[in-house]
Amino acid sequence: HRLSITKENSAIYNDFVTKAKLRLDKGASNRSEVATATLGYQKIVNEQQLLEAQLKQIKFAIQNAIQSTEAFDIILEESNFKIPIVINEGTHVSLTKQEEALKVAQLQIAVEQTKRLPEIMVAYNNQSFREINEARFQSVMLGVSIPIFQGSLNAGVKAAKTKVNMEEHQLQIQKNTITQQMQQLQVEVTAYDAILTSYQQTQLPEALVLQNNIQAQLLAGEINFLEWVVLNNQIIELKNQFCEQLFTRNIKAVSLNYLVK
Repeated sequence: HRLSITKENSAIYNDFVTKAKLRLDKGASNRSEVATATLGYQKIVNEQQLLEAQLKQIKFAIQNAIQSTEAFDIILEESNFKIPIVINEGTHVSLTKQEEALKVAQLQIAVEQTKRLPEIMVAYNNQSFREINEARFQSVMLGVSIPIFQGSLNAGVKAAKTKVNMEEHQLQIQKNTITQQMQQLQVEVTAYDAILTSYQQTQLPEALVLQNNIQAQLLAGEINFLEWVVLNNQIIELKNQFCEQLFTRNIKAVSLNYLVK
Protein backbone atom coordinates (compact mmCIF):
# COMPACT_ATOMS: atom_id res chain seq x y z
CA HIS A 1 0.00 0.00 0.00
CA ARG A 2 2.86 2.37 0.84
CA LEU A 3 4.35 1.73 -2.59
CA SER A 4 1.09 2.60 -4.35
CA ILE A 5 0.82 5.82 -2.31
CA THR A 6 4.39 6.73 -3.23
CA LYS A 7 3.76 6.12 -6.93
CA GLU A 8 0.64 8.28 -6.78
CA ASN A 9 2.49 11.12 -5.03
CA SER A 10 5.39 10.76 -7.43
CA ALA A 11 3.02 11.37 -10.34
CA ILE A 12 1.49 14.41 -8.56
CA TYR A 13 4.87 16.00 -7.86
CA ASN A 14 6.12 15.23 -11.34
CA ASP A 15 3.15 17.11 -12.72
CA PHE A 16 3.88 19.89 -10.24
CA VAL A 17 7.48 20.14 -11.48
CA THR A 18 6.31 20.39 -15.09
CA LYS A 19 3.79 23.13 -14.28
CA ALA A 20 6.30 25.00 -12.12
CA LYS A 21 8.77 25.10 -14.98
CA LEU A 22 6.09 26.41 -17.33
CA ARG A 23 5.14 29.10 -14.81
CA LEU A 24 8.80 30.03 -14.48
CA ASP A 25 9.20 30.31 -18.27
CA LYS A 26 6.15 32.57 -18.41
CA GLY A 27 7.37 34.70 -15.52
CA ALA A 28 4.44 33.69 -13.33
CA SER A 29 6.67 32.23 -10.60
CA ASN A 30 10.25 32.28 -9.38
CA ARG A 31 13.08 29.78 -9.23
CA SER A 32 12.18 28.80 -5.65
CA GLU A 33 8.94 27.21 -6.81
CA VAL A 34 10.76 24.99 -9.30
CA ALA A 35 13.39 24.06 -6.70
CA THR A 36 10.76 23.18 -4.11
CA ALA A 37 8.83 21.08 -6.60
CA THR A 38 11.99 19.32 -7.78
CA LEU A 39 13.17 18.53 -4.23
CA GLY A 40 9.75 17.21 -3.27
CA TYR A 41 9.59 15.04 -6.37
CA GLN A 42 13.08 13.62 -5.90
CA LYS A 43 12.40 12.81 -2.26
CA ILE A 44 9.37 10.76 -3.25
CA VAL A 45 11.28 9.06 -6.09
CA ASN A 46 14.01 8.03 -3.63
CA GLU A 47 11.40 6.63 -1.26
CA GLN A 48 9.82 4.70 -4.12
CA GLN A 49 13.17 3.18 -5.07
CA LEU A 50 13.77 2.05 -1.48
CA LEU A 51 10.32 0.46 -1.27
CA GLU A 52 10.88 -1.37 -4.56
CA ALA A 53 14.26 -2.60 -3.28
CA GLN A 54 12.59 -3.88 -0.10
CA LEU A 55 9.99 -5.67 -2.21
CA LYS A 56 12.77 -7.40 -4.14
CA GLN A 57 14.47 -8.42 -0.89
CA ILE A 58 11.21 -9.95 0.34
CA LYS A 59 10.91 -11.81 -2.96
CA PHE A 60 14.45 -13.20 -2.65
CA ALA A 61 13.84 -14.18 0.99
CA ILE A 62 10.69 -16.09 0.03
CA GLN A 63 12.46 -17.74 -2.89
CA ASN A 64 15.28 -18.82 -0.59
CA ALA A 65 12.87 -20.06 2.08
CA ILE A 66 11.01 -22.32 -0.35
CA GLN A 67 14.25 -23.28 -2.12
CA SER A 68 12.88 -22.30 -5.50
CA THR A 69 15.00 -21.50 -8.53
CA GLU A 70 12.08 -20.38 -10.65
CA ALA A 71 11.31 -16.68 -10.97
CA PHE A 72 7.98 -15.48 -9.62
CA ASP A 73 6.20 -12.23 -8.88
CA ILE A 74 4.64 -11.10 -5.64
CA ILE A 75 0.97 -10.30 -6.14
CA LEU A 76 0.15 -7.16 -4.19
CA GLU A 77 -3.20 -7.14 -2.42
CA GLU A 78 -5.67 -4.32 -2.74
CA SER A 79 -4.70 -1.17 -0.86
CA ASN A 80 -7.18 -1.69 1.99
CA PHE A 81 -6.75 -5.45 2.35
CA LYS A 82 -7.34 -6.73 5.88
CA ILE A 83 -6.09 -10.14 6.94
CA PRO A 84 -9.17 -12.06 8.15
CA ILE A 85 -9.30 -13.63 11.60
CA VAL A 86 -9.47 -17.39 11.16
CA ILE A 87 -10.61 -19.36 14.22
CA ASN A 88 -10.00 -23.09 13.84
CA GLU A 89 -10.83 -25.89 16.26
CA GLY A 90 -7.86 -27.50 17.90
CA THR A 91 -5.12 -26.99 20.46
CA HIS A 92 -2.31 -24.49 20.12
CA VAL A 93 1.05 -26.07 19.40
CA SER A 94 2.59 -24.85 22.67
CA LEU A 95 -0.27 -26.41 24.63
CA THR A 96 0.07 -29.65 22.70
CA LYS A 97 3.73 -29.90 23.71
CA GLN A 98 2.88 -29.19 27.33
CA GLU A 99 0.10 -31.80 27.30
CA GLU A 100 2.59 -34.35 25.96
CA ALA A 101 4.99 -33.47 28.79
CA LEU A 102 2.15 -34.00 31.26
CA LYS A 103 1.34 -37.43 29.79
CA VAL A 104 4.99 -38.46 30.10
CA ALA A 105 5.01 -37.36 33.73
CA GLN A 106 1.81 -39.33 34.41
CA LEU A 107 3.30 -42.45 32.85
CA GLN A 108 6.35 -42.04 35.04
CA ILE A 109 4.11 -42.48 38.11
CA ALA A 110 2.99 -45.87 36.82
CA VAL A 111 6.62 -46.84 36.18
CA GLU A 112 7.66 -45.89 39.71
CA GLN A 113 4.70 -47.74 41.22
CA THR A 114 5.52 -50.97 39.40
CA LYS A 115 8.96 -50.95 41.05
CA ARG A 116 7.22 -51.64 44.40
CA LEU A 117 5.58 -54.83 43.10
CA PRO A 118 7.15 -58.31 43.53
CA GLU A 119 9.01 -59.62 40.50
CA ILE A 120 8.70 -63.24 39.35
CA MET A 121 11.89 -64.74 37.95
CA VAL A 122 12.03 -67.88 35.83
CA ALA A 123 15.24 -69.64 34.76
CA TYR A 124 15.58 -72.66 32.48
CA ASN A 125 18.73 -74.81 32.19
CA ASN A 126 19.51 -77.47 29.61
CA GLN A 127 22.93 -79.10 29.89
CA SER A 128 24.76 -82.41 29.84
CA PHE A 129 27.42 -84.06 32.05
CA ARG A 130 29.46 -86.27 29.70
CA GLU A 131 31.60 -87.56 32.53
CA ILE A 132 28.47 -89.08 34.16
CA ASN A 133 25.91 -89.68 31.47
CA GLU A 134 25.42 -88.84 27.81
CA ALA A 135 21.84 -87.74 28.45
CA ARG A 136 20.93 -84.05 28.84
CA PHE A 137 19.55 -82.70 32.07
CA GLN A 138 16.87 -80.02 32.20
CA SER A 139 15.90 -77.87 35.14
CA VAL A 140 13.58 -74.97 35.85
CA MET A 141 14.06 -72.38 38.60
CA LEU A 142 11.24 -70.19 39.85
CA GLY A 143 11.79 -67.28 42.21
CA VAL A 144 10.08 -64.19 43.56
CA SER A 145 11.91 -60.90 44.15
CA ILE A 146 10.33 -58.71 46.84
CA PRO A 147 11.60 -55.14 47.34
CA ILE A 148 12.86 -54.76 50.88
CA PHE A 149 13.74 -51.07 51.01
CA GLN A 150 10.48 -49.31 50.19
CA GLY A 151 11.67 -45.85 51.25
CA SER A 152 13.56 -45.02 48.05
CA LEU A 153 10.79 -46.51 45.91
CA ASN A 154 8.14 -44.41 47.66
CA ALA A 155 10.33 -41.36 47.17
CA GLY A 156 10.43 -42.08 43.45
CA VAL A 157 6.63 -42.26 43.29
CA LYS A 158 6.33 -39.06 45.28
CA ALA A 159 8.79 -37.30 42.98
CA ALA A 160 6.87 -38.48 39.93
CA LYS A 161 3.60 -37.16 41.38
CA THR A 162 5.29 -33.83 42.13
CA LYS A 163 6.43 -33.69 38.52
CA VAL A 164 2.84 -34.26 37.36
CA ASN A 165 1.61 -31.40 39.57
CA MET A 166 4.28 -29.13 38.15
CA GLU A 167 3.38 -30.02 34.56
CA GLU A 168 -0.32 -29.49 35.27
CA HIS A 169 0.43 -26.10 36.80
CA GLN A 170 2.59 -25.14 33.83
CA LEU A 171 -0.15 -26.22 31.43
CA GLN A 172 -2.70 -24.04 33.22
CA ILE A 173 -0.29 -21.09 33.15
CA GLN A 174 0.18 -21.46 29.40
CA LYS A 175 -3.59 -21.72 28.85
CA ASN A 176 -4.15 -18.53 30.87
CA THR A 177 -1.35 -16.73 29.06
CA ILE A 178 -2.68 -17.63 25.62
CA THR A 179 -6.22 -16.64 26.62
CA GLN A 180 -5.01 -13.26 27.87
CA GLN A 181 -2.95 -12.69 24.72
CA MET A 182 -5.92 -13.59 22.53
CA GLN A 183 -8.22 -11.25 24.43
CA GLN A 184 -5.70 -8.40 24.20
CA LEU A 185 -5.13 -8.93 20.48
CA GLN A 186 -8.87 -9.13 19.81
CA VAL A 187 -9.36 -5.78 21.58
CA GLU A 188 -6.52 -4.22 19.60
CA VAL A 189 -7.69 -5.58 16.24
CA THR A 190 -11.21 -4.32 16.93
CA ALA A 191 -9.83 -0.88 17.79
CA TYR A 192 -7.72 -0.75 14.64
CA ASP A 193 -10.70 -1.84 12.55
CA ALA A 194 -12.70 1.08 13.94
CA ILE A 195 -9.84 3.49 13.18
CA LEU A 196 -9.43 2.17 9.64
CA THR A 197 -13.17 2.44 9.04
CA SER A 198 -12.96 6.09 10.09
CA TYR A 199 -10.14 6.65 7.61
CA GLN A 200 -12.00 4.94 4.78
CA GLN A 201 -15.38 6.56 5.37
CA THR A 202 -14.32 10.09 6.33
CA GLN A 203 -10.66 11.07 6.29
CA LEU A 204 -9.47 9.56 3.02
CA PRO A 205 -12.50 10.74 0.95
CA GLU A 206 -12.12 14.26 2.39
CA ALA A 207 -8.39 14.15 1.67
CA LEU A 208 -9.13 13.25 -1.96
CA VAL A 209 -11.53 16.17 -2.26
CA LEU A 210 -8.97 18.50 -0.71
CA GLN A 211 -6.23 17.24 -3.01
CA ASN A 212 -8.34 17.93 -6.11
CA ASN A 213 -9.33 21.36 -4.80
CA ILE A 214 -5.82 22.56 -4.01
CA GLN A 215 -4.63 21.33 -7.38
CA ALA A 216 -7.32 23.42 -9.09
CA GLN A 217 -6.64 26.39 -6.80
CA LEU A 218 -2.93 26.28 -7.56
CA LEU A 219 -3.58 26.31 -11.30
CA ALA A 220 -6.08 29.15 -10.87
CA GLY A 221 -3.63 31.16 -8.81
CA GLU A 222 -5.87 31.15 -5.74
CA ILE A 223 -3.07 29.68 -3.57
CA ASN A 224 0.68 29.87 -3.97
CA PHE A 225 3.01 26.92 -4.32
CA LEU A 226 4.10 27.00 -0.66
CA GLU A 227 0.49 26.71 0.49
CA TRP A 228 -0.02 23.86 -1.96
CA VAL A 229 3.09 22.05 -0.68
CA VAL A 230 1.99 22.34 2.95
CA LEU A 231 -1.52 21.09 2.25
CA ASN A 232 -0.38 18.32 -0.09
CA ASN A 233 2.18 17.08 2.44
CA GLN A 234 -0.59 16.89 5.04
CA ILE A 235 -2.60 14.72 2.66
CA ILE A 236 0.42 12.50 2.04
CA GLU A 237 0.98 12.16 5.78
CA LEU A 238 -2.67 11.18 6.26
CA LYS A 239 -2.39 8.44 3.64
CA ASN A 240 0.82 7.16 5.19
CA GLN A 241 -0.83 7.08 8.61
CA PHE A 242 -3.62 4.95 7.18
CA CYS A 243 -1.01 2.66 5.68
CA GLU A 244 0.80 2.30 9.02
CA GLN A 245 -2.43 1.63 10.90
CA LEU A 246 -3.43 -1.01 8.37
CA PHE A 247 -0.01 -2.65 8.55
CA THR A 248 -0.07 -2.75 12.37
CA ARG A 249 -3.61 -4.13 12.36
CA ASN A 250 -2.63 -6.93 9.97
CA ILE A 251 0.43 -7.83 12.05
CA LYS A 252 -1.78 -8.20 15.11
CA ALA A 253 -4.27 -10.23 13.06
CA VAL A 254 -1.48 -12.63 12.09
CA SER A 255 -0.46 -12.95 15.76
CA LEU A 256 -4.08 -13.63 16.75
CA ASN A 257 -4.50 -16.26 14.03
CA TYR A 258 -1.35 -17.99 15.32
CA LEU A 259 -2.79 -18.18 18.83
CA VAL A 260 -6.25 -19.41 17.89
CA LYS A 261 -5.02 -22.20 15.64
